[in-house]
Amino acid sequence: MLTCFLQIVNAFFKSVMTKLLEASTSEQTSSQTQQQAQQYKRHTMMDLSLAMIPQLDEANWIILTRAIFPLLQVSNFFFLLF
Repeated sequence: MLTCFLQIVNAFFKSVMTKLLEASTSEQTSSQTQQQAQQYKRHTMMDLSLAMIPQLDEANWIILTRAIFPLLQVSNFFFLLF
């Protein structure tokens, strides 16, 4: 039973990561309204992916790190100071 649950979580995680990456790449060429919608989608998918971390297998940990770390880069360090 637990194995089935973990398989479902890992499959759902892959779906969430696909949507997260789609939202991240399409933001660059959209209008401002579309950018806001994509940003909301990206944040929602990020929250879902982080909630699944305890149940991920090793292959999905690798996917997570490759997808998330570039999104965590800060382009405006000054903004963080205030």
